[in-house]
Amino acid sequence: MRPSAHARKKAIFSRAVVAIGGFAVLVDAAPFWGADGGGPPALVPGVAYLAFAVLQVPMTWRRWVAVAGGVVGIAVLVAVLDWLRAPESRTHLGRFVQSVIDGQAADIIVRKAEQNWDLFLLNFPLTLLIPAGLLFVTVVLARPTSWPTIRGPRPAARSPSPCAAAPWARTPREARLPASTAQS
Repeated sequence: MRPSAHARKKAIFSRAVVAIGGFAVLVDAAPFWGADGGGPPALVPGVAYLAFAVLQVPMTWRRWVAVAGGVVGIAVLVAVLDWLRAPESRTHLGRFVQSVIDGQAADIIVRKAEQNWDLFLLNFPLTLLIPAGLLFVTVVLARPTSWPTIRGPRPAARSPSPCAAAPWARTPREARLPASTAQS
């Protein structure tokens, strides 16, 4: 049995998300381009969530654990690949792998933790903005369908909805209507 046209489109869009996101992770994480340690752990969950959203697959805690495992795996892979380069060419990730081998990693972790704690205490007024920002984002994203939508004037000629190929982007009203009436 052949998949429907809608299922094929979702699969194509999901592959595009993974390809573009994977390329972005490669550019951000590649040791020969700087081996950024903070970019991939932020990009991978975003790309994974977007791919699942395109496929209309709900994010369960098991999927989030799998994504977190992928993030850790990619971070370790990037660090080890950087460590395999010549010592003078290594970035901070490769040097950290070497410090793990030499038994000096605990000192680095303690130093970084102390630096972060000092930043937290010295910038306490600014630190209070973090929970406020998280609360705002949570409220905005918790029920996006409850926010009013602004609609412009309707075009005179009937044209297909721009959301026809992206059903996850439809408004709640369009999602309830059959495809033939949702285009009005």
